[in-house]
Amino acid sequence: MAPAADVARNGFRVSEDLVRYMSIAKRITKRNFLVEDPSWALDFAPQGRLVQLGEIMYRKRYAATLDAIASEGPDAFYYGSIANSTIRAIQKANGIMTPEDLASYTVSVRPVVQIEYKGYRLSSVSAPASGSVALQMLKTMEGYDTTLEGETEELSTHHMAESMRFAYAAVCMHPFLSTTRRC
Repeated sequence: MAPAADVARNGFRVSEDLVRYMSIAKRITKRNFLVEDPSWALDFAPQGRLVQLGEIMYRKRYAATLDAIASEGPDAFYYGSIANSTIRAIQKANGIMTPEDLASYTVSVRPVVQIEYKGYRLSSVSAPASGSVALQMLKTMEGYDTTLEGETEELSTHHMAESMRFAYAAVCMHPFLSTTRRC
């Protein structure tokens, strides 16, 4: 967790992808929660406006969370202050999770699956979790050139939908990626 914590603590440049995702989040939710909600705004709008392309963004609370988990182990997440903050936030949003839910949670260990994507090695958990599907979607999306002139939001959405369709089919049919043939 140290590399992720270091990036979150020391900051990273806001990319075109992040700017696009923030815009999509605003459009989908029909509100600018990244600015309006103080818990999001602390990271995404520290100056009262969304961070802009090329600016340095910090996620210091996330870094502190990762540091606590790294030094204290899983108990830091399932009990104590991190658990209490998580439960408060969930219940504030009308969720029903309780501290007992976190405390009684058990982890299922699954095999790791990996892909090469745009020069990076990505890893995730295999089925029945959705990691295999997400990695397969990325691999399919890698084949589309979204930088082409005329690449519209509609066409990008179509590409994403098609990659989902192919990803689910591929994962269901692959004996290593799927634990069941009844996907």
